[in-house]
Amino acid sequence: RVAQSPVAKITAEFDAKWAVPAGELPRRVGDALYAGQTLELTQGFAQITTARGAKAMLEAPCRVEFFHHNNALRLVHGKLVGSVETTSAREFLVRTPHMDVTDMGTQFGIDATDRLATEVHVFEGLVEVERQTPAGDGVRKLLFEGQATRADADTSGLVEINDDQQLFAALWINLAPVGPEVPLSPEADRAGIAGLNGEVAWSPMVPRLLNDRYDLQAGKDTVVYSELRDHRLEADILLSLYRTGTARRYTGLEPKAVPAGTVIRSYFVCLNAGENGGVINSQGSVTFDGEILGVIATPNEWFAFNDAMNRHQEQIFRLTPAGLAPTLEDDINDPLRDEITISADRHTLQFNLGGRDFAEIFRVIVKAPSEGDRP
Repeated sequence: RVAQSPVAKITAEFDAKWAVPAGELPRRVGDALYAGQTLELTQGFAQITTARGAKAMLEAPCRVEFFHHNNALRLVHGKLVGSVETTSAREFLVRTPHMDVTDMGTQFGIDATDRLATEVHVFEGLVEVERQTPAGDGVRKLLFEGQATRADADTSGLVEINDDQQLFAALWINLAPVGPEVPLSPEADRAGIAGLNGEVAWSPMVPRLLNDRYDLQAGKDTVVYSELRDHRLEADILLSLYRTGTARRYTGLEPKAVPAGTVIRSYFVCLNAGENGGVINSQGSVTFDGEILGVIATPNEWFAFNDAMNRHQEQIFRLTPAGLAPTLEDDINDPLRDEITISADRHTLQFNLGGRDFAEIFRVIVKAPSEGDRP
């Protein structure tokens, strides 16, 4: 008898709990998965990597099944984010109760939490969706970046819906690796994040809203969100902080302009509010592959950037940010003070933030590296 080869393995977990059938060992990172196996994630998050290298990030409650295919799985119910980063991993197939999704080299999310409908949202690239009809003929559709579709149990077609990447934000945040000893995901690497350390996680998308629990889902108090990538400025923008070293006051500063024509990447940083008036102190650092031009830390520069980038669609950008504190010399020793340090080589931002009752938000502006400068 020929030994069966694994079709996938568990490659990452965060706060995960599994329902394990009697007689089987507890699930853990590194476990090989075989055709005929079922995984039932009852709590937390996990990542599965197929034998050909496609990745599927799962959010509980979620159930997946494996069959005789080294680049596929069946999502019975739950949420999944798929990612194909190599040629060998292309044509990653996810079967759901209502349609088949084939990834052609991209990133996408599937929401099958409602047993009467399944949604597919494309973050980047291209996927093919196929819906089998009762007559046995298939309805196929190609979805590109920013598109989404839904298949309902009581109909035979595919319905175009609004793309909502926020449905999958918790998956990106909770499975973002932390610490210099842990390799960053290819998604973070492509976003220009070269390293994370301390109380910080990364997400590829800015939330539409902030609330008291959103950022704490990651087990990290501070989250760095990718905002604009390789964007050429059509007008000057102003930075609140731009010198290397540590800054502890954020008023009375002379802003510096980044000239039009500069190609930038912007990142949205949030320290979540403390609960019930409690104080949160968060320390960590983020290393970027590009040069840090500076930080937008005050409301005036915040709204000027929103105007220049036309960032008014999302409700979050219509809020007045708290900015960084203190604003008075007497507040320097306050436990809520914020310290930001730009390293001498201008690639690492170190922070020591304090917050209570509301989220503190600011932006980091990085010069997009040229192809020859990228690691």
